[in-house]
Amino acid sequence: MAVAGVVRALKVTSWALVALGFLLLATGILSGVWAWVYIAVVVAMSITEWVLRDREEVRQERAHQPHAE
Repeated sequence: MAVAGVVRALKVTSWALVALGFLLLATGILSGVWAWVYIAVVVAMSITEWVLRDREEVRQERAHQPHAE
């Protein structure tokens, strides 16, 4: 279940970064190029979470399927 823990951590961290990003944008601390870098990091984390979750689902489906011989 190590993958589930990583997926959960990525999901929580991504949402926390989104909230922090909105706060930084509203205060004017985050702007310009750094805003785009920040968005790219959050998107990369989300994509990583989706890929890991999908791979884990496929792995679990294959584990439950009977082997055809």
